[in-house]
Amino acid sequence: DYEQGGEVSVNLSRLYNYMLRQMIGINVRQDTSMYGHLIHMLSELKEAWEQIRHDAATAPPLPTSVQGSRRWQASA
Repeated sequence: DYEQGGEVSVNLSRLYNYMLRQMIGINVRQDTSMYGHLIHMLSELKEAWEQIRHDAATAPPLPTSVQGSRRWQASA
C-alpha cells in the first residue's frame, strides 16, 4: 500500500523488483553464482520483518484515540 507505506513501500517494491530481475537473469544465463547474494539479501529482509513483528507484539497498546484513526491494524 503505497499510500500508507510511503517511502518504505516504494523502497521495498524496488528491492523486490531488483531481486526478481536478478533471479530471472540467473535462470536465463544458467549462472547460479548470484544466488548467494540474493539469499543473503532475503535473509536480512526476513530478519527485519521478524523484528518488526516482535516489536509490534511486545509494544504497549495504542490509546483508543490513536487506534480509531488507523485504517489498518497489524496482525500478529
